[in-house]
Amino acid sequence: MPFKDTDTAQHIPLKNNLLLVQRRAELNDAEELLAFIEQVASESENVKFGPGEFGMSLEEERTFLQQTAESPTSLFVVAEIAGEIVGTLTFSTGRRPRLQHCGEFGMSVLRKYCNLGIGRHMLLYLIDW
Repeated sequence: MPFKDTDTAQHIPLKNNLLLVQRRAELNDAEELLAFIEQVASESENVKFGPGEFGMSLEEERTFLQQTAESPTSLFVVAEIAGEIVGTLTFSTGRRPRLQHCGEFGMSVLRKYCNLGIGRHMLLYLIDW
């Protein structure tokens, strides 16, 4: 399955003149990503878990990030503003060969950054990939 290599960070001006940086997640993001996930869990009813229920250790998060980075059919996008992770998007295909033509994704944006187009930009990143 030919996916486009989107390793270069994208810098996008938002509606409120903040600069959005979109890039692939890195291993050193693990700790901040866990804090981001905990914040999203406390802000939203639209995730599958509540505060304290994510259940992934720092080492498990690093392992997940490494596996995602090594998989040609997986993507983990981080959206940052002023160095703060404000959104994420993950995508992966089915593991079985018959299911690799389809996949699923999840996306989250911190509440205080909603309605700025961040989700749209992350989806465009995924589509371009």
